[in-house]
Amino acid sequence: MLRGHAQRNHSVAFDDAGARLLTTSIDHTVRLWNVADGSPRPILLGHESPSWAASFIKGAATQEQSVLSVGMDDRVRWWGLDSGTPMFSTTINECNGRIAHLEFTPDQSKLTALGENAYAEITLDPTPRLSRERRVAGATQKAVPALQLVIGTAKPSGIFAQRVDSGERIWSASCEPFRDGFFVSSSGEQIAVSQKTNILLLNARDGVDLGSINTVYTAQSVVFSRDESLLASQSFKGEVSIGETKTGKLVEQLTPIADRCFGLAWNTDASRIIYCHAMNGVTIWDRNARRIITRIDSVGGYVWSLALSPDGKRLAAGAQDRVCHIYDIPSGDEVLQLREHVGSVMSVASSPDGRTLATGGYDRKVIVHRAFVAK
Repeated sequence: MLRGHAQRNHSVAFDDAGARLLTTSIDHTVRLWNVADGSPRPILLGHESPSWAASFIKGAATQEQSVLSVGMDDRVRWWGLDSGTPMFSTTINECNGRIAHLEFTPDQSKLTALGENAYAEITLDPTPRLSRERRVAGATQKAVPALQLVIGTAKPSGIFAQRVDSGERIWSASCEPFRDGFFVSSSGEQIAVSQKTNILLLNARDGVDLGSINTVYTAQSVVFSRDESLLASQSFKGEVSIGETKTGKLVEQLTPIADRCFGLAWNTDASRIIYCHAMNGVTIWDRNARRIITRIDSVGGYVWSLALSPDGKRLAAGAQDRVCHIYDIPSGDEVLQLREHVGSVMSVASSPDGRTLATGGYDRKVIVHRAFVAK
């Protein structure tokens, strides 16, 4: 017996091989199931009324097959069949708790994962596998794949860098008044350290001080733009500041009414900033138009992490409700839910080409998903 829909079913459809089953329901969702063991695949969302019928559409190859669904709202949706499908899952046994940070290498050959006192590497090509796992020192760490370093915190107010392979510590820096939060740019060249009313910038290679940006508040989240010329930060209460990394100049401030904010992300060209406007809400601000283009409410408990696809059309939000929610941008419609974790989804990361999404949870699991694209 297959259980999952919240209300009665409308239709069922098998694929030609009889290996997969589609079901539609009054609950507005389309669900995909593995027939052999009855296990569910990602839930397809987006209809604003009961989903009426769905069928498989054949492509030139299995991976190109898709699903067509129609709802009583007269909307027809076309889905990539493998959108959000888990292609690999592993538990980081050395981790004491949450998987806090995920990062793809620039060439997309590996995914690095950092949990509490643990570092792991997942080789993605040609077949995903856990290729390295080891314990690391420091209460908080982040990986720098490009430099083969792990950056960590040292009591009472310091930052250090150690080599991934040997664990050798190569530099340390005092960051008083340190607030126990630091953030690494995607290239791995810069580190942003949260201080009481400043963000201190360090060179990741040698720990040299690169200057600071005055934020007025203590930064809870920090993210660099892709070219690393800009840095956005958000406080625990929701204030968002944008500063220039080279000059330290504060160029923009947003003051949403918010509380307990964690997720923060840029789009590719830094024309849009994605931030939490509440513990369970997300806003996308267009810096050129000077207006909000998307507002998403009631994601599912605290939003811990955000990742935007490179084309800017899909937003992944890791949340307290153990779900990674996928939204269409700019409409803000939820199009997919990834429900493989049994703990809060603490970290999400999109590969540089947008074809792969990684999630990490409080269950110590790292799950790699196929492209999260709804056609």
